[in-house]
Parts: sequence; C-alpha cells; structure tokens
Amino acid sequence: MSSQAPLHKAGRSPKAGVKLIQKTGGNLVLASGVTIVMLFGMVLALSLASVLIINSPDPVIGLAIALPITLIFNIAAFFLSPYLMDLTQNWLYNTRWVPLAEIESKSPETAKVIQKICKQRNLT
Repeated sequence: MSSQAPLHKAGRSPKAGVKLIQKTGGNLVLASGVTIVMLFGMVLALSLASVLIINSPDPVIGLAIALPITLIFNIAAFFLSPYLMDLTQNWLYNTRWVPLAEIESKSPETAKVIQKICKQRNLT
C-alpha cells in the first residue's frame, strides 16, 4: 500500500489540452442513420429477391442466381468490413494513430499501462 496521496484524475484532460468527447451526439445520430439505411437496403434487396424468385417461372434458376450473388457480397463484406470500419471511424470521429511519445507527454500513467500490456503480449 502506498503512502502517497491519491491522484485526482478527474478534470485532468482540459488542463492537458485534450478533448475526450467532441461532437459525439451528432456523429452517433449520423452513424445510426447510416446503419438504419443500410438495414432497410438489405431488407429491400431480400424482399425484391424473394418476389423475383417466387414469381419466376422456374424458381430454382432464380435461387441459383441469388445464392452466388449473396455469397459474393457476404464474402466481400467480411473482408472489407475492417477497412470500412477504419474509414467510418476516421470520417465520423477524426481518429488517428497517436505516437507513444505524445501519449506520454499528456498522460504518463497511460503510457506506462500501454507499455506494460504490450510487453506482456509481446506487441511492438
């Protein structure tokens, strides 16, 4: 147990010139709107595909066309989603990679925690 006085960490970010949360409400509304539009788009596409398959003279051909297209789009989404997430984060929240020296200058405790975890996990 340490005999030092407890660190008062609340309110340190403005003193260090760091803004922790900025324009979050508007960005969350925008991100939610984009997600909802994409969900409606997927539902619309599935509905149209269902109608085209059901109303076609040979539903097996419609299904044979729909399955590969669905697989292609799902595989593409699986591999592209990390890049799209990075782009979305950067666009909505102006995220960036921060050098450890900058973190250390603003919050030495945070830099120590990051270094400790990286050492434990053998990360550079």
